[in-house]
Amino acid sequence: MNNKEELIREQRISEAMVNGYVGQQGKFGFILKWLGYPIIEQSYSESGSDLFNLDVYETVDENKLSELSESTEAREIGWYFDGLRYGSNIDMKYDNFIKEIKVTHNGKIVYKEEGGELLIYVPSPIWENQIESLCYIAKKVETRRKSFINEELKRQIKEKKHSIYKDLNEKWGI
Repeated sequence: MNNKEELIREQRISEAMVNGYVGQQGKFGFILKWLGYPIIEQSYSESGSDLFNLDVYETVDENKLSELSESTEAREIGWYFDGLRYGSNIDMKYDNFIKEIKVTHNGKIVYKEEGGELLIYVPSPIWENQIESLCYIAKKVETRRKSFINEELKRQIKEKKHSIYKDLNEKWGI
């Protein structure tokens, strides 16, 4: 990398940090957490994947729902966000294993970070304003979900107290 490219890279890192994009705790991670969906990997046997044991001649009934066996394992391997439902052509993906955050706008990568190192950052007010709007929506979702979780916890605590008092009353007449 020559000196000019290194200077631009340092400037972009600084801009990304000031804008709050860097890391899983940044704006992209926040949007992924509250508006995104987990990416789930499934394996179908004790050894992991059954790709080499597939029966290529087996007939499949298309009207039957697939069933998971007891040996099926599922694990979260990342998060994905598609902004089209919010009127934005932004996609975000987080990969748990390589710690990669990738953001695309109109099919072009505009931000990429891997293992804490910024690899691509193409600033533009067009997509950055959309990120701000998505953060605002994510904040509203976070507030609603946390409120719901708090109410649910209060309800569970109340039920548990009632259950304890009922048991004490039945056993000891208290």
